[in-house]
Amino acid sequence: MVLRQFLNAMGRVMFTSVFLVSTSGRGLERLPKPKNVFVNSTNMRHILRWSPVRFPLGGITYSVQFQGEFERHHKKTWVVISECSRITETWCDVTADISSDVDYDLKVRSQFENITSKWANLSKLFNRRESNLRTPRLTVNVRGGSLTLDVSEISKNIHARIYYWEKGAEQQILNISMDHNPFNVNLRRGITYCFQAQLYISGYNKSSYPSDPICETVNKDAARPAEYFQHSLLLLLFNGTIRKNDL
Repeated sequence: MVLRQFLNAMGRVMFTSVFLVSTSGRGLERLPKPKNVFVNSTNMRHILRWSPVRFPLGGITYSVQFQGEFERHHKKTWVVISECSRITETWCDVTADISSDVDYDLKVRSQFENITSKWANLSKLFNRRESNLRTPRLTVNVRGGSLTLDVSEISKNIHARIYYWEKGAEQQILNISMDHNPFNVNLRRGITYCFQAQLYISGYNKSSYPSDPICETVNKDAARPAEYFQHSLLLLLFNGTIRKNDL
């Protein structure tokens, strides 16, 4: 066992030495650089991805740097992403680094011990406005005389529109906006309402596909909570059913 480990180690050293000699003085890359570098961005989470580099000895690591508009045009520098330095994964979460609505360049290189490849850049600059919005998951819970709505993927930058209507009266669709979960709404009792949710980013003119409709009936026998009247009044004002002057 010890002899086998020794021979493997010697073979590794000899291969590395031959590799260094064969790639020096001939203008060849010491290591292949990563390929297929792109940003996969969904719901404002930005993941830089690339294809793995194949190397006989294995043990390849990767390092990532980024360049925003300021670094590109003024400082002429690149910023090291410390949490994505010498990593073994073929992806890096760059969400925290893509912090404004400007164009970003990102690059990644491979490394084996002290041997590094050339940098591989994005084929085109990335702007977080390009982020795709996934169809949200809507959960509707009936509690007494009220409905609780919960929409997945709501965050600081992503809000939701809720569309609802009385079942069978789809032409009378109303909508409300929400930026937090859960959202409680009180509606007419004994009526079946249908709901859909859609994500949107304010200022981007970007929306997701709406979720599948969910229909629920409000329990008409449950006691109405004290806040029902205030909330219903706000909904009526919001939808223009009544005016402040009518109060």
